[in-house]
Amino acid sequence: MTRVLIADDNRLVRDMLKRHLTTEPGIEVVEAEDGARAVELVRTTPPDVILMDLVMPGMDGLDAIRRIREDPRNAGIPIIFLSSETDRTKWVEAFEAGANDFVQKPYERRELQARMGTHLKLAALTRELRMKNALLEREQYLAGHVQSQLLPRKLDFAGLEISSVYQAQEQIGGDFYDALEDGDIVNIVMADISGHGASAALLMAVCKGL
Repeated sequence: MTRVLIADDNRLVRDMLKRHLTTEPGIEVVEAEDGARAVELVRTTPPDVILMDLVMPGMDGLDAIRRIREDPRNAGIPIIFLSSETDRTKWVEAFEAGANDFVQKPYERRELQARMGTHLKLAALTRELRMKNALLEREQYLAGHVQSQLLPRKLDFAGLEISSVYQAQEQIGGDFYDALEDGDIVNIVMADISGHGASAALLMAVCKGL
């Protein structure tokens, strides 16, 4: 279900937008009569896309967009502003405030639906990308933890005081060190595997096992 927030002080406009949008299946519409109510609804019931009128009593559309964008959790919500305003400086202000797109009143239904569809797809792709990046970071963290277990925990040898610090450029890397005692001799190995990241880490594990 796609939730659309319509913020417009004109009830007739809200009704018309709702009627046009709900001809498509899977559309849920919530309404706000001014900017303050729109900000509240975004906080309590986050929409998937916002249709925002610029000129409204009390808190207008520009201030509402700014307030919505102040919360980083709302960064991925597309905001399309609708206005009959011909002063292009207002359009620029809306984009600078954080709006994603613009449809001029009186709007054409197919254009509005097409623009909404485009931004909903972009928002969905952005969310998917963030999820995959978060998963990748988690996997790299776990791989880095496993890699750290390959390094010697203690470097205690009679007559020697050895300290070590290992800090990969990324969460995983190709450098490693080891110290092996052979009779009265302590062999210290420090190696730098060519490359960075996962490929270098795999080579490091292979070399460490030799």
